[in-house]
Amino acid sequence: MAQSISLSLPQSPTSSTGIKVKLVALFKTLGTLTLLLIALPFNALIVLISLLWGILRSPFTKKAIVAAHPQTILVSGAK
Repeated sequence: MAQSISLSLPQSPTSSTGIKVKLVALFKTLGTLTLLLIALPFNALIVLISLLWGILRSPFTKKAIVAAHPQTILVSGAK
């Protein structure tokens, strides 16, 4: 015996409930975006400091020594 299953979302009994849910989601989204915009300058400052530190430190780091004839070694897990 075959049964049909409805894949549509159930309709809310009142339209005001749907509006409340949408308003709550809207305010959560706006709050999240506001917090991200507040954090943006701090994150950008950290990235800028790290970038400048890497640029200033690069002349003083030792270069990696590369073999004259490098070979690739395949390392696999235990079998």
